[in-house]
Amino acid sequence: MDIFSFGMVIYEMLTLHIPYESMAGQQANQANEQGKRPPLCRADFPCPVLARELMVWCWQQKPENRPTAPDIMGVATIEQFPRLLDGIRICNYGKVNKGEGL
Repeated sequence: MDIFSFGMVIYEMLTLHIPYESMAGQQANQANEQGKRPPLCRADFPCPVLARELMVWCWQQKPENRPTAPDIMGVATIEQFPRLLDGIRICNYGKVNKGEGL
């Protein structure tokens, strides 16, 4: 998996949505090439800031501005990182209870 795709996986975990789900494949590719990213709505902001910032870092338009795998491993070893899953569960609790996820 490349770093940009890893950012998309983070997006899916935080929002419980597929990136560009309302677009056809070619439209999604064009949006990416133009620097557009899947939307984050207000309901997504309570999610862990560390995960959101890592996602945005992975989404940088220029690959040289994205983190490397060792950079990501460095973030993953931060003491708070293992607790991100709890934050994601809390963030998505309402979505899951309303039948929107998992």
